[in-house]
Amino acid sequence: WTVIRSHCRAAEASASARLERIWTELCHEAEGGSIQPSVAEAIEARNVFALIDAALEQKRSGTPVTRRLQHLAFEASVAEEAWLVRRSITDAVERSDADDIELWAEQAKTAGEDTGVEMAFVEMLRGSVASCERAGAQNFPPPE
Repeated sequence: WTVIRSHCRAAEASASARLERIWTELCHEAEGGSIQPSVAEAIEARNVFALIDAALEQKRSGTPVTRRLQHLAFEASVAEEAWLVRRSITDAVERSDADDIELWAEQAKTAGEDTGVEMAFVEMLRGSVASCERAGAQNFPPPE
């Protein structure tokens, strides 16, 4: 269990670090470009939905939005979703919830991530539940 927890926490930390790097790049982009205050506010708040809305509004108002800013906004959206998925997997592992782990691992797999470790853990959990049910146990505590 320690190994899977460590794996999930490391994957979550990696996703968080990627998201942080993108927000840092967005801050630098905001400092150097001509952007509307709503775009700067969204970047400062680290609100990806507000950022996309503000960038679209800036574009509609006739003020160009740099390709770099557009690209970073898209990257922030993807990175935030990846972090949320990884956070959800970690939470599900902490609860030993095989169904939730599988659900979120499938989401991560759809995004191109390797989820072999998580899926192997799901199978192990389901095997443990089946063994406990055959033994007549109602509840089983996860091993430490």
